[in-house]
Order: sequence, then C-alpha cells, then structure tokens
Amino acid sequence: MSPGDAVSSGQSITLDQLVALNDEIAALTRAGIPLDQGLRALGQDLPGQLGRAASALGQRLHRGETLERAFEQMDHTFPPIYQAVVMVGLRSGRLPAALEGIATTSRRIAQLRRSMVISMVYPLIVLFVASVVLWFTCTQTQPVVFETYEVMDIVAPPWYELLYWVSGRISTILNVTWILVAVLFVLWFVRSGQASSLNRSVRRGLPTLSHLRWTGRMATFSELLALLVEQDVPLDEALKLAAAAGGDAHLKRTAQTLAERIQTGQTVGRIPQGFPPLLGWLLASGHGQTTLVKTLRQTADGYRRRFDHQATWLGVYLPIFLSAGIGGMVALYYVLLVMGPLYNLLYQLSLP
Repeated sequence: MSPGDAVSSGQSITLDQLVALNDEIAALTRAGIPLDQGLRALGQDLPGQLGRAASALGQRLHRGETLERAFEQMDHTFPPIYQAVVMVGLRSGRLPAALEGIATTSRRIAQLRRSMVISMVYPLIVLFVASVVLWFTCTQTQPVVFETYEVMDIVAPPWYELLYWVSGRISTILNVTWILVAVLFVLWFVRSGQASSLNRSVRRGLPTLSHLRWTGRMATFSELLALLVEQDVPLDEALKLAAAAGGDAHLKRTAQTLAERIQTGQTVGRIPQGFPPLLGWLLASGHGQTTLVKTLRQTADGYRRRFDHQATWLGVYLPIFLSAGIGGMVALYYVLLVMGPLYNLLYQLSLP
C-alpha cells in the first residue's frame, strides 16, 4: 500500500494541521516551487499525521495526478469544503489567494477554540465548588432541618418531600453530572478540533462555534466569488464554485438556482432567502464587474468583522453567563432546601 493510499483511508487531519499545511501549500505556490517536490520534502520534516498527509499528497502529484484529483482521492483526510476552495483557486489561476480566505477562517476558529478551553476553567471551578456546597448541604444540613420537623410534629410542605428524595441521592446525581460534563467536553474538544468540522451543518442564532462557522463561510464565499468574477469566470459558474467552497448546503442550493436563471438568460428576480441580501441586490440590479468585485470584498470584510464580534462574545461573555447560571442554580436550591423550610417552620411555630 502506498503512502497516499494509507493516508487517504485514515482519519481527517486536525484544524490546526489543515491551517499549517494550507500555509505551506500557499507558500510553495507563491515561490514557484513544484508542489510534488515541496510537499514530499515537507512531509519528511513534519511529524505525525500532518507529515504523512503532506507526503501522500506529494506522492500523488509526483505520479502525475492533478492537485484537484489528489485531494478528491484523499477525501477522508481533507474536508470537501477545502477541496472546493482548491478548485476555485485553480479555476481562477490564483490558488494562494483562494487558500488565504479559508485559512483565515480556520485559523480564527482554531484560536477561538483554544480560548474557549481556557475560559471554561473558571466555570468548571465554580461547578466544582457548587457541587461540594450542594453535597454538604444535602448530606449535613438538610437532614437536620427535616428532623426538626419530625421532632416538633410539624407537617413539612409537599414540595419538601421531593427535595428530601433528591438529597438522598445527591451523590449519585453529582457523579452522573460530572461524568456527563466530562464526556460532553471531550466529545466537543475532539470533534471541534478536526478539519472535517468545517463541513458540519451550522445553525444561526446565539453565537456558537457553529454560528461562527456560518459567518466564516459567508466571508469565504464573498471573497472567492470576487476572485472568480475578477478573473472573468462566467457569473453562473462563479456562483456555483464559490458556494461549493463556502460549504453551506443552503447557500449551494440558492446559488444553483441563481446560476440556472443567469445561464438561461432570465433575470435574477427575487433572491431566495439565505443568500447575502446586498449581493443578491447587486446581482438583480445588473451592476458591472468592477462594482460587483468591490462590493463582494466589502461584504467579506463585513462578515469578518461580525466574526470577530461574535468570537469576542463567545470567548468573554459565555463563561460569565455559565458561571452566573451555575451559581444561581445552587443558590436557588439552597434557598429551597434550607431557607424555605426554616421560614415555613418559624411560620408554623408562630401560629396559635
């Protein structure tokens, strides 16, 4: 089995590895060094999966395969969105410029992912302290309060019976909670670090890594469409290529619809929902190439700024909200478990 075959059947490289290899391919292309020679030499210097991927890619190119074909044969190593970006770069004749756009998005997502790991330390500490306090309250304080009700022959409120039942199983509940938190964290950490995460479905709404991926995809789409239009690629073909490189399934369908209208000589007409509104208006109004390219690049800059804003929210404010939420839930449970019953006990004693 050749190195290329071995790697093509292996696992996807990580997001950081994709960024590193992408930068090397762009640098080799700018320097005019043949990719097959450069990648094979690079594979000998790089460790682990990244080195094997570079060597396998170089070997395929050395055997006469095109760059596009080589990436297709290594689809388990490189995500489809990256293969589409390479196709756009080859079609426009500006591969380094095409690779730079997806590298920017991938690098920012990787940096945010590392920042989120660090910023989650404080909420986890709060959760640990809250777990200790909750365990002590349920095992030491709550039984005393409940025993007081029994000694004074006062009927406890109905909801307090439920809390007492929960308190008796607090150790099991806390153990299950921590196991669940650990499993979810590990799954998120592993999945979000894979290059294949660039192709996962995204949802808009509150800022999350998925939402950031969507914003990054829109920026990549705008940048690559500008690159293709600038190189006189027909607009219908440019739309389909840029949408494929954007990686968003809904955007692909929308671009396909618009491309078919343009190809058959129809007016663009009503822009389907999900397509960038400003770009849709430009296509519908029939502005020239220069205006379209300029606006596309301005739109890409706008999505990049939105990406940075969302990343700030996610990296700074989300841990604060999580910490406040955990602390608030523990405080509420403490009130229900201790203060509420004590207040009810004093009220019952005050009755004639």
